[in-house]
Amino acid sequence: MRLELRITVCLATATVLAAAATATACETIVRDAAFRGQRDIHRLCVIASADDKSAGAIVNELSTWLDGPASDLNVELVRVDADDPAVRWTDYAIPSAPPTLPVVVLVGRNNGTAESFLIHHWEPSPTPADLEAISTSPLRQRLQYELSKKLAVILYAPASGSDGNAVEGMLQARSAKWSDGTLGPLSVVTIDRNDPREHIVHAFAGLAPSGPDWVGIVFGRGKLMAPPLVGDEITAERLDELIGQIVEQCSCSKPLQSIGIDMPMAWPASLDAALVLARDTSGAMTNAEKSLLLPSLSAGPGPQATTAATIDAADSTVVPAPVETAYRRGVLVTAALWTIVGVVVLVSAGSIIMLRR
Repeated sequence: MRLELRITVCLATATVLAAAATATACETIVRDAAFRGQRDIHRLCVIASADDKSAGAIVNELSTWLDGPASDLNVELVRVDADDPAVRWTDYAIPSAPPTLPVVVLVGRNNGTAESFLIHHWEPSPTPADLEAISTSPLRQRLQYELSKKLAVILYAPASGSDGNAVEGMLQARSAKWSDGTLGPLSVVTIDRNDPREHIVHAFAGLAPSGPDWVGIVFGRGKLMAPPLVGDEITAERLDELIGQIVEQCSCSKPLQSIGIDMPMAWPASLDAALVLARDTSGAMTNAEKSLLLPSLSAGPGPQATTAATIDAADSTVVPAPVETAYRRGVLVTAALWTIVGVVVLVSAGSIIMLRR
């Protein structure tokens, strides 16, 4: 009996330790977890020959912009040598070196699929008005206001030639269902497919100037769930299914990057200070308490856009920045947790063997 009891204790200890190893990833719901850690980082790429002096000036200008007025934007600067045979152009969502140089390309990154996609490009470089369009727009300003206080925002683009009343009525009805007393009902925001001020959002979301009804759900710091609902896919059941994913307990086995992609959007630390967490049922969590969950409140603005390669125009050693993604980091964390679990199980097994001897 004593041996059996000791074996049982060993196994119970292993189970508890294994649970503890994974519990840190399951402290909160997916929506709240989206406000933690680093967002998906997209790339503003200056593509030119290594000896192109005008490209050096463009790099310096964009670097100053990202370090200044766009410092809260989830975009980094990358200098790409168009003559380097080692460049993998698919990393920049283009098949080969551009025919016209220099050129600046805004490349999005789907960390769930490890794929790049083209958002926009400028020859030779974006104007001040273009830079403003990259960093903000009326829609993204509204998202900044809504997302910290709501469970999510439902974006709706009516079908071409439709007033959208029927679909929008259904969306409004479902949004009220998801109010839990702490967070208000989901907001339903209509997108104008042809608003030139939103062309960055249109390109990022793959929203064409004409087409069927389109619905996208945004939560966290601007994370657009993937894929969106289109046409006949837009039903109350499918909408509930998607929203249900963001109220589930966060799990390291399902990284946030597999749910959606953070759109290019400024998110200063002041927005985290105004955040209403779903887990704070009293609605009275202080900033000090939030800082335990939100690194940006305890360590300043957090990771900012950085220049991946600010070089002298004559430097011939320029190489593309490595494609490091939050998705890969999430996979590494998951692997580390399961490694801990494996070690605990092995140690317990060894203890059992020794006890039997």
